[in-house]
Amino acid sequence: MWERKSFARGVKQRLGITHEMKQFASILIVALTCAGCGYIVRYQIHFTEIDHPVTTEEIVGRWVMWSNKLDYAIAAGFKPQTNQEFAITIRSNGLCSYHSLDHKMREESPVYIEVDGPWSLRYYGPTNYHRNYLEFNKGRGLPSLYVGRGDQGTMVLYEYWGDPDDAKYIVYQKEESAARPPDPQKPQH
Repeated sequence: MWERKSFARGVKQRLGITHEMKQFASILIVALTCAGCGYIVRYQIHFTEIDHPVTTEEIVGRWVMWSNKLDYAIAAGFKPQTNQEFAITIRSNGLCSYHSLDHKMREESPVYIEVDGPWSLRYYGPTNYHRNYLEFNKGRGLPSLYVGRGDQGTMVLYEYWGDPDDAKYIVYQKEESAARPPDPQKPQH
C-alpha cells in the first residue's frame, strides 16, 4: 500500500500535475461527454423581458428582420427574391402589413407571404416568463411575436425558429427612421 502511494506521489511531482490541471481535465471530460451525446452548449441571444405593458406608441413603426436570421430559412430550402422585403409595418390604427416568412411552414418549406390585417398587444404580467406579446390576425396562422430588449437595450420582436432549445430566433428591430424623436413638451424619464 505504502509503495503505491509514494509511486503516485512521485509521478505527480515529476510531471508537475497541479490541482488546476485536474480541474481542467475534469471540465474537458465533461465537455467531451456532453458533445458526444448530442448536447452542445451554444451561445444564445438573451432577450430581456420588458416589465411593463408595451404601449402602442412604442410598437408603431416599421420593424425589419435581422438579415442573418434569414439564413435559417435558406438552410431549409428557401430562395429569397430580390423584390421581397422582410419587414412588419405596424400602424397606430390597429392594422399592420406582415411581409415575411409563413409562420406555419417555416421549418419544413419556408414560404414568403404578404398579409395585411389587425394586430394587438397582450401583457401577461411580471410573473410570466414572456410578458409582452404582439399578435397578428389572431386565429389566422400568423405568429405571436415576443416583445423584449436585445443586448444593446433596443426593443426587438422575436420568435423561435423551431425548438426553443435550439437557440434559433427570427428577430425584428425597429428601423431608426421610423422611430419618433422625443416630444420636447413631455418630461423625459
